[in-house]
Amino acid sequence: MQLQGLIFMLFILLIIPVMVLSTNHYIFFAVMAVIIIVSSIRNIYLRFLDADSRKDVDDLDDEAEEEFEDLLNLDMKKFGNGIHIVKNLFLILFFVYCSFYLRSIFLKINAALLILIQIYHIKSVISKNSFNKKDASLPDRNVAMISGILSLLLIAFTTFNLLFSMNF
Repeated sequence: MQLQGLIFMLFILLIIPVMVLSTNHYIFFAVMAVIIIVSSIRNIYLRFLDADSRKDVDDLDDEAEEEFEDLLNLDMKKFGNGIHIVKNLFLILFFVYCSFYLRSIFLKINAALLILIQIYHIKSVISKNSFNKKDASLPDRNVAMISGILSLLLIAFTTFNLLFSMNF
């Protein structure tokens, strides 16, 4: 009985929203654009803060994490890596979607550069076999800031093309 409830919750929380996002491309663009804008502004803001002054309050201690892994019978590191890779694949899909609405070669190069950055992130997660945001080095934070700025530009010009049918 508990398994049926878990499957129903998974269906309600994951599958229905993904279906809604995939049926209407304007909803997909709006939701992904808002998520990327918030993430980009956060990356730009965090770049200018000292890395040591940031404190993650949502970190679980090791004992609670082990207990949670035993309860669910799930390796949380692999699960986190999988979530990170899926997130980057959604970003690649979004940037490809945006490139169809752009006419300027420079903006298409911007979209291609963002896709390459996401592929770099996927490669680094797979090669490290673990993803830890606390261990982000200075070049990684610089790449995140540049990616954030380029993402904001891409979203702005794609929005102008969608709303006002301008040819950027």
